[in-house]
Amino acid sequence: MRTKISAVSVFVIVFFLMLAAFLFGSQNDTMRVPAQQGSSLKKFQWAEALGRSSPSRKKLCSCKLCTSESGLSLWFDERYNRTVRPLLTKSNAFISKDIYEWWLSLQKEGNPKNITTVIQDLFETIPGADLYTHEEPDRCRKCAVVGNSGNLKGSGYGNQIDHNNFVMRMNRAPTTGFESDVGSKTTHHFMYPESAKNLPANISLVLIPFKTLDLQWVISALTTGSIKL
Repeated sequence: MRTKISAVSVFVIVFFLMLAAFLFGSQNDTMRVPAQQGSSLKKFQWAEALGRSSPSRKKLCSCKLCTSESGLSLWFDERYNRTVRPLLTKSNAFISKDIYEWWLSLQKEGNPKNITTVIQDLFETIPGADLYTHEEPDRCRKCAVVGNSGNLKGSGYGNQIDHNNFVMRMNRAPTTGFESDVGSKTTHHFMYPESAKNLPANISLVLIPFKTLDLQWVISALTTGSIKL
């Protein structure tokens, strides 16, 4: 596993509790794939209508709809916390007690190592740069988040998915043989330690840790390889 992980060009760590802010709080358009098989991409037109509703609104991007703009969707505004930065980085490593306890409760890890110590060790091993933090009103970047449910089979959405700047996939989502439906492009691949696999050098691994040991595994995978999950 050590050789597999070290081959990844950009290694990004993401806490599950921060994932929603990353997927739904991007400064740019998000392609929402229909939930039911056979749905039409025409259902995406609601997003364009929202973008046209307030032409005088100060926009955060040049897209028709900037996902993180307030006042476009009450449902989104009630759920999106703008103070949460999506990535765990060296400068964004503080985790409050209540969030830390909630995170530990996801898998009820017994006797975890001190999280502050683990994070310090982590950023002695991997880069701690802040990514995806800049808003640029003159730029439009779009993303597609592609799941594994099988709902896209027969959809023919492949080209539209690949047309996005960022294409995010999860775990062992297959693309070979299904390119016409799910596309072939991947820029970010979300995985758990247990499902980690070798990735091409041009794909960024986004790790979703559910326990302290998962963060220790990252250090191990890039150094001694002593932790097996």
